[in-house]
Amino acid sequence: MRFERHCLNASAIANFLNSHPIIEKVLYPGLESHPTHNEASKLFKGKGFGAMVTFDIKGSSIAEKAQRCNQFIQQVADSIPLVPTLGDADTILMPVEPVWGDKYPFPGMIRLSVGIEDKEELINVIGKALNSIR
Repeated sequence: MRFERHCLNASAIANFLNSHPIIEKVLYPGLESHPTHNEASKLFKGKGFGAMVTFDIKGSSIAEKAQRCNQFIQQVADSIPLVPTLGDADTILMPVEPVWGDKYPFPGMIRLSVGIEDKEELINVIGKALNSIR
């Protein structure tokens, strides 16, 4: 049951992010736009697509993307903790660039491990943070 709730929450958040104007790209195998969606559908057999959602915040430059990523993290910090590992039942996030450093040249990307909290509450927290970004 926990796995299914993680997946339902992640799917709802991926769809929300996919339609938000400040988001450049969402990587989640449950989205039909994901390059491995068909393979994931066969693999998971309708039981969900996992709880990891990766998204990239828009920006006109590397500096702007990094700034917006930091703004987002600050806005959600009271509700979604920033941690160095993504293994918990609660929703947690990890900005990709600071963790991977020079190996990852794309600032603004965030990995969100979606937990078992109420999905509407999570969407509200994430939406409010995204809407506050300038």
